[in-house]
Amino acid sequence: MATWQFDLFLTPKGSEHGLDIPTLPARSALHAQENLVKCLGQPWLMLEDWIVYGVENGTRVDFHFDDTGGVEVIVRLDASANNSAVVDAICALALDLECRYFDAQEKQFIDALPQAILQALVDSKAAKFVGNPRDFIHDID
Repeated sequence: MATWQFDLFLTPKGSEHGLDIPTLPARSALHAQENLVKCLGQPWLMLEDWIVYGVENGTRVDFHFDDTGGVEVIVRLDASANNSAVVDAICALALDLECRYFDAQEKQFIDALPQAILQALVDSKAAKFVGNPRDFIHDID
């Protein structure tokens, strides 16, 4: 993850375990990807079991498949970009799958609502870096 990127992990509603997130059924996740193609284009292969929608150092959505037929979905938002269309798409994806998002940096769950996701992005360390890189670096312990 680059400093200007803000990561969110798609997690089933009811999960309260932070980063110990159960995978989603791959069939369900693949079915719900149409909106991602519309705003991020066709996916590309990062590794054999890992596809990415979007660009590596910008806004993207990663699908990492495991051996059990599950998939972990990670959203990486570029804090320097306009993410409105992507946020709408990731909210639709989460709602389709009855999920929400987990922000690992702040250790909080975020409902799949565009205003909630955009507010978390605005409050993120990634946005602080984009807003003033010199001060951000100066404030690092």
